[in-house]
Amino acid sequence: MRFALLSLCLLSGPLVAQTPEVRAQRLAEAARLWARVKWVHPALAQGRIDWDKALLEAMPDLAEAQNDAARKAALHKLMAPLGDPALRIGPREQPIYVKADPKFPRVAWLPGDVALLQLHQTVSGWDSAFAPAVAEVKAALAKAKGVVVDLRLGGPPYGNPSDLVDRVVSHLVLEPLTLPAPRFLYNYGFPPQNGNSSGGYFKAWMTQAARQLTPEALARPLPVAFLANAWTPIPPSVLALQRSGRAWVVTEGPLHAGWVVPTEDMTLAGGLEVTFSSGELVFADGSTGFASDRVVAQSLQVGPETPGVQAARALLDGSSKPGAGLPRHPLAPQPLWAPDPAYPGSTFPDLSLRRLAVIRLWAVMEAFFPYKDLMDRPWEAALPEFLARMETVTDGRGYALAIAEMAARLQDNHVWVSGPEIRQHYGDASLPVELTVVQGRVVVAHVLDAKAAAGVQRWDEVLEVDGEAVQTAIQRLSQRLTSANPWTRDRNVVHYGFLGRGTDGSQATLKLRTGDGAIRTVRLPRTKAFWQMEAPKPEGEIIRILEGNLGYADLGRLELSQVDELFEKVKHTRGLILDMRGYPHGTAWTLAPRLNVKGATLGPLFTPSLQFGGDSERTAPRMTWTQKLPPGDGKPLYRGKVVMLMNELSQSQAEHSGLFFEAVCDITFIGSPTAGSNGDVTNLLLPGELRVSFTGQGVRHGDGRQLQRVGLQPHIPVTPTIEGLKAGRDEVLERAVQFMTAGR
Repeated sequence: MRFALLSLCLLSGPLVAQTPEVRAQRLAEAARLWARVKWVHPALAQGRIDWDKALLEAMPDLAEAQNDAARKAALHKLMAPLGDPALRIGPREQPIYVKADPKFPRVAWLPGDVALLQLHQTVSGWDSAFAPAVAEVKAALAKAKGVVVDLRLGGPPYGNPSDLVDRVVSHLVLEPLTLPAPRFLYNYGFPPQNGNSSGGYFKAWMTQAARQLTPEALARPLPVAFLANAWTPIPPSVLALQRSGRAWVVTEGPLHAGWVVPTEDMTLAGGLEVTFSSGELVFADGSTGFASDRVVAQSLQVGPETPGVQAARALLDGSSKPGAGLPRHPLAPQPLWAPDPAYPGSTFPDLSLRRLAVIRLWAVMEAFFPYKDLMDRPWEAALPEFLARMETVTDGRGYALAIAEMAARLQDNHVWVSGPEIRQHYGDASLPVELTVVQGRVVVAHVLDAKAAAGVQRWDEVLEVDGEAVQTAIQRLSQRLTSANPWTRDRNVVHYGFLGRGTDGSQATLKLRTGDGAIRTVRLPRTKAFWQMEAPKPEGEIIRILEGNLGYADLGRLELSQVDELFEKVKHTRGLILDMRGYPHGTAWTLAPRLNVKGATLGPLFTPSLQFGGDSERTAPRMTWTQKLPPGDGKPLYRGKVVMLMNELSQSQAEHSGLFFEAVCDITFIGSPTAGSNGDVTNLLLPGELRVSFTGQGVRHGDGRQLQRVGLQPHIPVTPTIEGLKAGRDEVLERAVQFMTAGR
């Protein structure tokens, strides 16, 4: 018994300590496969297979597998619902080639004047040997009464194995032969699972145009049989001829789908290879499916006496009809898209669903987040790290915050994680003051309720909140609140109200430095009502004429209906200041044509992320297209100087407006860098009632320069000072006026 146990251990490989990190690494490998299959496998197009369920059921085996045999079994369990005939799991198989010398004759003869074409060595159409090979085949077919074509390879294929076979087939047909066309799934970005997006994302079938082989001038339809083995790429022309009832296909062993349909390979840890279908073939009759007409035993021998050749020769006598037993599966209709299951009912899902949440989040961002190359830390590393974390969280709060921390790695200001546990963690009540950061100091920007905030003055500096230094609090909060750069880190934590938030009815203790330098401690109530209050709108008219005959428009308040009014008022001004220190109302599409003194037609570059099957060697994660600028409507152009004011609050559409403006006129940016997050917003749902938003597609300057994370950079940098704010000055606007009047 002891010897038997020892033998079993040796066969299974060394045991590895079962820690969360080890299990996470195993799951991460399988998750990469699961994710890629999710986007490209044709069996998942209709939504009939619960791909989440496949992962959940295989997850324990995947996590605990301690050797290659167990890993293979677990991966087979994961992939089984797909029913994929092309599936192969294991070390990459080395091809076994037939024993055919390169000098072996290309044409031999079988009884009954049947030509045996021995195409063991590939000859591509661009090869100098191609024309002589075609001539030799053509001469044989001219006097043959039947044909057996041995396609088994005698060595690694050089070039396209189909070239010579297609010429053979073209000598055997009297009318054009339509070849099967590859069809595969195509994902253009990630459609939002909740709400809408301006990105136009979709999932679709993509079917390539079918090729046709045209008959040769002296073509003769002859009975023909093709011989292949497990390492033979089956040319589409052979499958088309078989499907049309004019050729038999004999295989040594079952016809393997891996040589027929589009496939994709993935190498997992330890060199474990997985091959799976990434598309399907569509025949001229609108169906799919393939099979051998006859299966024989494998042989490495070549020549007329080979068992496979003899079996193929026997079929030519006509005792069976070519392709009679082929499966003809009707084409699946259009693919279906639906949100992933949300698994509602608990904010603390079980371990398997927590793992699924990490894998889903990783998979979507890996495939569709356009800015992974700009992250400080590789996204790949987040997968095993947070899979391990899911084993150590003890409640819904810890789970939700771990997901938020993982999402924060994306460093994208469009990333927000929301859900019940997130709201309860931060609290749904805020202070009766609005805070902001000026010159690196947290200050009171507005007093929302003078009575509740008694003793607090505008521009007081906040030193501590509930006994914690504000810089320490900002650093702590920013671990789970993503930001594209340092200036939006402070904005997201402070200006958006996370610093000081808490439960309704609670009180916060703030240590302040007042205007005279005195240190004061105050206690302020938190209520939901304060959370819903908005800071006072900027003062002054939305459109106005400034001293020096300069036009001004507050784009954070300007409505579409006011654009014509704006240009009417400023038409005789020497310059126009567009204040974009806020979020616009879709006015750029109307403003840009009135500023287009360059006659520009093209604006920013877009890079949506793509995921599609088909030929895996050509699969690209992105495409690039240039946005057309809105055309003019014949209204007069504004030809004065144009300036745009901006700061860290200028994000997304505000930044896109700047891209439009720089394309159409010689605009000058004044202020501080913008947020650096543009590309519309999409989202996904996760177990535990969590929703994660993120940027759906990349956007760059029209000349290709980076925008994400760096923002629009000011030509003239200027930031407010606390002294200036206390004095009621707008130093950014003042600098713009100086530039417009003095030219510097």
